[in-house]
Amino acid sequence: MRVIPFFPPIELLEKFDPSLQAAIIAELATVDPQIIGNVRLLPRGTVPTGPGASHIITSYTFSRPGRFNDEMAGAFHGGESLSTAIAETVHHILRALRDSNAPPQTLPPRRVLHVDIDANHVVDARSAVYPQIYDPDFYGESQRFGLVVRERGHDGIVYRSVRRTGGECIAVYTVASLRECHDARELVYRYADGQVEVSEVHHVTGE
Repeated sequence: MRVIPFFPPIELLEKFDPSLQAAIIAELATVDPQIIGNVRLLPRGTVPTGPGASHIITSYTFSRPGRFNDEMAGAFHGGESLSTAIAETVHHILRALRDSNAPPQTLPPRRVLHVDIDANHVVDARSAVYPQIYDPDFYGESQRFGLVVRERGHDGIVYRSVRRTGGECIAVYTVASLRECHDARELVYRYADGQVEVSEVHHVTGE
């Protein structure tokens, strides 16, 4: 599961013939980068096509530096459950709101993506003996670790969630490992008194 903001809609991309989609992505990038994001963050290789392709693409092109990727490369981050995916996003939202002394507010809705991951060559870091990659606030060591993993041709990294005890996450570097991506739910985040409450979870398109 992955929880994301509502990126600019490019679902119409999926209605074009798969052989044309790569060219259309390149054209969108030249017309208005806000539509498609930074295409340089898309991993080299096969461009995702078909149902859910636009969600996969924007998960990379709007990717921000994370635990196992820096500003030079995108990654698709997800959790093994909705609870883990929410916990990961709430942590970062809370930090920004608390730091800015934000007033109580309802945040823009977020969508939950359900994605099938078929990655045969991943690094399992769940039992890693080097705790530096699990530092709750500093990502320097974990990003360097991710760079090595990518350079060695691995599809991604499976790791323990730092934000939810018992949760597990994955960072996927290869778009070919992702398929059957679709909206599963819509979430509303409400902020007040230094906390975020997540509610109004309902099906959007069905699982």
